[in-house]
Amino acid sequence: MSFTSVAVLFALSTAVFLSFRNITLRIGLTKSDAIVGVFLSGVIAIPISVAATLLHGDFFISLNYNVFNVTLLGAAGVIHYVLGRVFLYSSIKLIGASRATTILQAYVVVAALLSMAFLGELIELETGVGIALIIPGLMIMSGSGPTTEKSSTSGRTFRRGFHYALLAIIFWAMPPVFVRAAVVDLGSPLVGNVISNIFGLVAVIGYMIPSHGFEKIKKTDGRSMKILLFAAILTSFSQLTQYMALGFGNVAIVTPLTSTHILITMSVSYLFLQRLERVNPKVVLAGALVLVGLYLII
Repeated sequence: MSFTSVAVLFALSTAVFLSFRNITLRIGLTKSDAIVGVFLSGVIAIPISVAATLLHGDFFISLNYNVFNVTLLGAAGVIHYVLGRVFLYSSIKLIGASRATTILQAYVVVAALLSMAFLGELIELETGVGIALIIPGLMIMSGSGPTTEKSSTSGRTFRRGFHYALLAIIFWAMPPVFVRAAVVDLGSPLVGNVISNIFGLVAVIGYMIPSHGFEKIKKTDGRSMKILLFAAILTSFSQLTQYMALGFGNVAIVTPLTSTHILITMSVSYLFLQRLERVNPKVVLAGALVLVGLYLII
């Protein structure tokens, strides 16, 4: 099996884990704050990533632990956890998994452009057509209306959730480029994952102190905590497989494939979460445009 085939397999596995993560987050964040979900994801990520690395034996091989690689991986962890996840989780809480995760996929365009600028990866001509489809998809999503019938999810709240998703785009596009540059030189995507998780968790704890995050954890009910813990486990596995994919394939290939999780998220939301979020024709059309755009970018 070629490196590209292995990268595709890991990328698709990431998409499955992410889709079910999105659904469980939507349910768990109904009665909890986004920072609780981000903190739990950071705590769970450490033992899972360390266990996977030990089983694979990567801690026992010669790796290039230079300052540059560790700095890149640490930056990826901090940006992804504190900025990327906080904005994404907040957006999911306000406008739902289908809308937030679809909007987020615009980070594929930013990641591809960054990989071209800093990693020298080539971008095909079809990328322009893909971008031309993704942008109007986001515009349609911005007018898809409130998540539910409740007035609390309309108007200003919907706009705030939409803007959070737009901000998340920036902070999800940067880490894959850092990771790809670091793990190739480091020699192990699994060890790179551990390093990023450690930096990310430390940064999240630092963020929680001024934002009263620990008080919010105490106020979270037991059911929501269990659901968010399950979401954290799914998140850890998705991050693990994504790092493996980035270790075998280019960002421009891996990132679009992992983004197919929006199709599963949208389908499950429509079938089982209509009480929490409405998947109307505008959401479906926006999702279709984004998916086609992603396919062309591949």
